[in-house]
Amino acid sequence: MTTILKFAAFVAAILILFFGTHYLLYTTFVRFFVISDPGTRKTILWVLLFLALSFFLAAFLLHFHLINLFTEILYLVAAVWLGLFLYLLMAMILLWLVFGIGKLIGFVPDMRVIAFVFFLLAAAVSAYGLWHAANPHVKKIEVKIEGLPEPWRNKKIVQLSDVHLGTIHGVGFMKRVVDEVNQENPDLILITGDLFDGMGGRLSSFIEPLNALKASKGIFFVTGNHEGYLGLKEPLAVL
Repeated sequence: MTTILKFAAFVAAILILFFGTHYLLYTTFVRFFVISDPGTRKTILWVLLFLALSFFLAAFLLHFHLINLFTEILYLVAAVWLGLFLYLLMAMILLWLVFGIGKLIGFVPDMRVIAFVFFLLAAAVSAYGLWHAANPHVKKIEVKIEGLPEPWRNKKIVQLSDVHLGTIHGVGFMKRVVDEVNQENPDLILITGDLFDGMGGRLSSFIEPLNALKASKGIFFVTGNHEGYLGLKEPLAVL
């Protein structure tokens, strides 16, 4: 019972934090963009409150294998919003900092313009992050090790980490990753956790592209925390 209460308290604290920061974002929008219309304010508030809940709702539904078009779209929207929200939160903090400093020195600039610039930059950085996540690239690193045994010299190892296959990164994405890996003609492939997203998805569909990975000295895998979210039975069965 104590464990259940601790978990409930943890979830409650996270929800309070999420709803609180989303409400702060709402007050920031309303203040600095001078939104006075009651209908518009109410719409913004309800949209932000829904977005605050969306990730938890989607994660809950997918965790219990309620996988359909609605839950997949909900999770996609929630995941994209979560990334954007973190940058908006940083922009919001900077915005209030500028406003506070302006008050202290007796000169407050046009906060509507500054708010627009800060939030636009936050959106741009988030969009770049989304593009980067959808288009991974090979980063080549040469490691020099003194006294390395001759059989291990001039070998090529590919490390894959945090691929997060599942609802968002599907079979097509994995096939592109496999093609890039195989083009490197590696001696060894190391998959170092979070191969699967941990929020459901049809994992059996990844068997074929995973089987296409090729390395002369083998492919090795270690679980990450997201495999734990799924429960190890399903991802290990797929592997």
